[in-house]
This record gives sequence, structure tokens and C-alpha cells, in this order.
Amino acid sequence: MQKLAEEYINSIVKCYEDARNVFSKNKDELVFRGRSHSVSSNVEDITALLLYHILKSEEDLIEIYIDQCITYKEEITNNKAKSFYPDILICVKRSEIRHCIYMCDLKMDPGWNRNGLPDLTKKHSGHIQILQDNKIIKSSKNGITKQSINLTFENCSSYDTVYITNQNGSDKFKMDYESLKDCQISRPFVLFSGSHPNEYSEELTINVTEDFDSWINRIKSFLNNFKEQN
Repeated sequence: MQKLAEEYINSIVKCYEDARNVFSKNKDELVFRGRSHSVSSNVEDITALLLYHILKSEEDLIEIYIDQCITYKEEITNNKAKSFYPDILICVKRSEIRHCIYMCDLKMDPGWNRNGLPDLTKKHSGHIQILQDNKIIKSSKNGITKQSINLTFENCSSYDTVYITNQNGSDKFKMDYESLKDCQISRPFVLFSGSHPNEYSEELTINVTEDFDSWINRIKSFLNNFKEQN
């Protein structure tokens, strides 16, 4: 797993390096960027590919959806329909039904919202509880073909928040992380420590944390539980 983690973070570092440049093959053009391109979509793709190659097997058809719109309505209260977009949605396809087993959002670092982890965890938990309680099949659309895909969340019991690096975090974030890391429905993971992947340095020191293996093993356990029950 160490080698996979290193290849994964190296790909992310390369994304940051490429994002600083103008997308042109002509090196003679004197055009320069001030702020870099956003790398979030590329990191979502890289993460989905990593997980797919870890989870794929001959006996099960694994499908991973990136930034897929999920819409639901609370049937009991008859509230307006709500939509959310998990960065990563992992499914097992049986017949024409996709059984969702895991969801997560990806954050490059805690700096985007240093004090917002508890609220995000609560929000994610709410989505899971409503989708499980309704136990109905949701129809969404494939981002390329626009064909409907049938999703069921009866077997999905987790919607986590995954941070690539611990850099740019606050003391409050560290406290929140410690208090939430054992949550079952929605918990945080911090995959790497040391240098930020976006540092302007020729030599970065980036370390794989214990959370990397814990995160992968958590997803594997959800997949194994689904296989045993279905």
C-alpha cells in the first residue's frame, strides 16, 4: 500500500505543477498565469482511479461515479427535493441496479474551512440517514450519455471527508479531527503529512499517514459486508 500511496501523491504533485502553466505546447508564447488552475477535478479523477484499481474484481462489477448529482425527497415531511454531489460514489452493479456502498468528499487541505468539520460531518450523516430510511431507488443521469442510472443506498452507511494533506489546518481542526475520527457514519481522514503538494520547492517531504491504510481498509470492509449480505 505504501507504493500506491506514493504514486498517488506524486500524481497530485504533478497536477499542481501543471496547473501553474498555460495550456499551450508553444514555449515561445510569453503568456503566464498568476493564479493556478484549479486541481480539484483532477484530484477527484486520480482518486477514483486509485480506488477502482484497488477494489475491482472478477466477481463484482465495481463502478465509481465522480461528482454525481444525487437528489432525494424526505417522504415523511414531504419537503422539497434536495440535491448533493459526493466527490466519490462507489457502487456494485447487480442487474441494472447500482448498490451504493460508500461516499466521500475530497479536500486538498483543511484551509478551505478550518472550523467547519463538525458541521460537514453532521450534514453528511444527515444525507446517509435519510437515504437509508427511505430505502428507495433513485434515478440519476450518466454524465456522458445522459442515460438514467438506478441507485439504491440501502447498503451505503458512510459519507466521509478525506483530506489529502494536514497542512493549513488550525488547532481547532486538530481537535475536531480527534473527536470525530472514530465516528461510524461520517469521519475524517488525513492521508498525508509534511510538505503541501502545492509547495514551490524542488524537494518535497511528504509522508503517508496511518489514515491512508485505514481509509482503504474501511472501504474494503463495506464492500466485503455487501458481498456477505448479498
